Amino acid sequence: HFVLYLRRTHREAVGLDEFLCLGLIGLSYGVALLLGTYAFLAVFAAGLAVRRIERTTSEVKGLSQEDLLATLDEPLAPDAALDEVQAPAYMARELLGFNERLERIGEVGIVVLVGAMLSTTAFPVDLVWFAPLLFLVLRPVAVVVALLGNPTPRPLLALLGWFGIRGIGSLYYLSFAIVHGIGEVAPELASLTLWTIAISIVVHGISVTPLMHRYESWRESRTRARGP
Repeated sequence: HFVLYLRRTHREAVGLDEFLCLGLIGLSYGVALLLGTYAFLAVFAAGLAVRRIERTTSEVKGLSQEDLLATLDEPLAPDAALDEVQAPAYMARELLGFNERLERIGEVGIVVLVGAMLSTTAFPVDLVWFAPLLFLVLRPVAVVVALLGNPTPRPLLALLGWFGIRGIGSLYYLSFAIVHGIGEVAPELASLTLWTIAISIVVHGISVTPLMHRYESWRESRTRARGP
């Protein structure tokens, strides 16, 4: 809100939205640590807040998010950043674009890190039953329970239940548990986590393209069935 105020009222704080994204991450994480709260969730909440500002502003102006993003022509980007209507959508687009690039870089780093650590970690026998249980039972059930009462279409619910195991979250929680002391089970837990991430990268990486194609085909057929 403060940045939008500076841009629309004083025509300042324009450009370098990448630093705004990094600053928001650092500020929310640091303040959460000082308050003794959950810094990981604080950053997640900050991202939700940015999108909420953009969406609520769009609704107030009577325009959909797609309409606002469609009006942002690249040559007019500086004007859009200062525009009363387009400024929130412009800032959201810039933050999302930078976040996507940052996420891809982070994913490469995580894959390299996991691969390096796997070379010194023995394959846990418990993974034979744990990985299928986690991928096929625990996560899908957790997604269904979390979305009870939400009118989510079944194909989308199935995608949410299948994807999402891999990522930095698992390493974060593993590090959190080790730092706070989990005793002698730390090596076994680390081995189980790393190998689960590795299997997830392979399995979900292979299945993402065909499943997304099927989902897009379902959406197109649903749109055609509804008619103009």
